[in-house]
Amino acid sequence: MKKSWFNITNFFLIILSITFSGNCRKNAVINVDDAKKGPYVTRADGAHLYSGRYRAQILWPNKDPNVKTAKVYWNNYQDSLTYPVTASMDSVKIIINNLEEGDHKFDIFTYDANQVSSGKTVVSGYVFGDYYSKLRNKPLSDTLYYSKKNTVELTWSKEKITDAIFAEVIYNDTEGKEQRLLINNNDSLTVVPNISKISGGSVKYRTAYWLKNVIDTLYAPYTTLPPASTTFTNPIFRGADPWIAQKDSMYYMTYTGGLSILIRASKKVFGLGNAEPIRVWTPPSGTAYSSNIWAPELHEINGKWYIYFAADDGNNANHRMYVIENASGDPLSNNWVFKGQLTDPTNEWAIDGSIFTYKNQMYTVWSGGIAGAAPQYIYIAKMSNPWTISGNRVAISSPTLSWEKNGSAINEGPQPLFNPYGKLFIVYSASGFWTDNYCLGLLTLKDNGDPMKASDWTKTPTPVFAMNAASKAYGPGHNGFFKSPDGTEDWIIYHARTDPGGGDTNYRNIRMQKFTWSSTGAPVFGTPVAVGVPVAKPSGAY
Repeated sequence: MKKSWFNITNFFLIILSITFSGNCRKNAVINVDDAKKGPYVTRADGAHLYSGRYRAQILWPNKDPNVKTAKVYWNNYQDSLTYPVTASMDSVKIIINNLEEGDHKFDIFTYDANQVSSGKTVVSGYVFGDYYSKLRNKPLSDTLYYSKKNTVELTWSKEKITDAIFAEVIYNDTEGKEQRLLINNNDSLTVVPNISKISGGSVKYRTAYWLKNVIDTLYAPYTTLPPASTTFTNPIFRGADPWIAQKDSMYYMTYTGGLSILIRASKKVFGLGNAEPIRVWTPPSGTAYSSNIWAPELHEINGKWYIYFAADDGNNANHRMYVIENASGDPLSNNWVFKGQLTDPTNEWAIDGSIFTYKNQMYTVWSGGIAGAAPQYIYIAKMSNPWTISGNRVAISSPTLSWEKNGSAINEGPQPLFNPYGKLFIVYSASGFWTDNYCLGLLTLKDNGDPMKASDWTKTPTPVFAMNAASKAYGPGHNGFFKSPDGTEDWIIYHARTDPGGGDTNYRNIRMQKFTWSSTGAPVFGTPVAVGVPVAKPSGAY
């Protein structure tokens, strides 16, 4: 009787199981072979879900030749798909399209020829949309708009992003039509052509990814470039004794760094304050030039780079001028070689050296004196090569006027300047740099004059650039010059203090502004532009 009772009980349990499963699966029938003690067909064992954009792929190995049909249900059984299966298939691969972005669960049933099923297999995962918010775009390190070329340069960061395959830039061209530009993931610079300007929303970009277990290219959210600003404000950063060299659309700036020589580089001169300072050379310790590196200047001469600087051994009385050379063509490389001291026969105290060529002769000008004590003079000498003075020096300026003696009787920081017609000027700094009245003076070489004859130089009797309290420009001086990107404008770069009272050198900051020329061909610097007041960026790029 026990055996008969067990069979009857088992029979009712099977009937209950079929009824319960059918209700849960919405008429998906499971039949169990009592003799085989198992299902007629195998389930979708080993099924995996591979997500895509608005779609998903379900894949599993096809191990049972009796499986003829697979059915997939999702969205709480509101949606389904039937897929034919043949014995020749090594695997079953089902693509489900038109899915909404978000989490999805899929119930899979396999059937034999008689529509007998083994039961369900469940897979789940996230289906992507137009973009995936957890992905990030390839970083941009800089953007530059060339107004006359109708182009935008996008400089990409050197950072490598895992699984990124390319980027795309969407922009509106000069006719207002949307254009798409594909960017190789290894590209460092992208030129976007035929674009009138960067206005709000007119340029956007995103990065494409190919991720493991994902069947489609995925995108990071779009990043939209902000409207291009046509102005900047002073100061651009804290520093002193600025100098700018230009080469192949790049601006290189040197400035006083103390114990080493630093260069900042950018295609946007107004962006030098945000550029990374590159330490290109540090002097060896225990030398006559190991300390107090002042006013380095970068010059390109015959395809090689030279930096002229003043340094000492820790004692200001021993300040002298020195030269390093870089033959690599890249001033940011570490290929700098010490060439030696730049000195005249007197070998006296010397700082603030600069160089220029006039009528095929190379010259150097500097500030010199006795052991760093006042007075300091402006000297000039001929050069036989970029690191050698030939012959004696000549003093072409001494601090004789009252505005040259504030704090101390000093002429320093001489900077050669040529007007558009080739006339030569020397712009120099006067008085003690630590005073509010530090300013710029002007020397003019007479037409067809000899730079080595002091009598051929004329000093302007008043400062050409001076303190302006309303502009918060105290002690403006020690300058350099540069051209706008399109070569149509002349600019001066200099340092000043924002607050009165002089003080430590750390309180000096670097500023720049455009200058013009008078009817007689002399430079007109005007007054310092006020701190925080918008200044139109140099012509040609912003």
